[in-house]
Formats: sequence, C-alpha cells, structure tokens
Amino acid sequence: MELFLDTANVNEIREAWDMGVISGVTTNPTLIAHEGRIFEDVGPDTRSQTWASRDS
Repeated sequence: MELFLDTANVNEIREAWDMGVISGVTTNPTLIAHEGRIFEDVGPDTRSQTWASRDS
C-alpha cells in the first residue's frame, strides 16, 4: 500500500517524508489557496525538495 499526503504545506510534506510514511504528495488549487500560496509558486517549492528515493 502507498500513502499519499494531500496538502500544499511544504513543512508537512518535509515532516512526513522524513518520517518515511508517505510515497508522494497530491494537491489542488483549493489547498494551495488555503496555505496562502500562489499556484505557480508551489510547484517549484515542492520540486526543489527532490525527494530522494528511499531505495538509493
């Protein structure tokens, strides 16, 4: 089973990834707006994390 986090909060993503409990992240414009972010800014922020494979 894979678990995906549904958020636009980069801190929540980092925390869950560091704990090793998620396989990835989904988001949508509503979640991005709830975080007070601009849609175009969120992609680069999340991609900049470049989640390294745990198998490496």
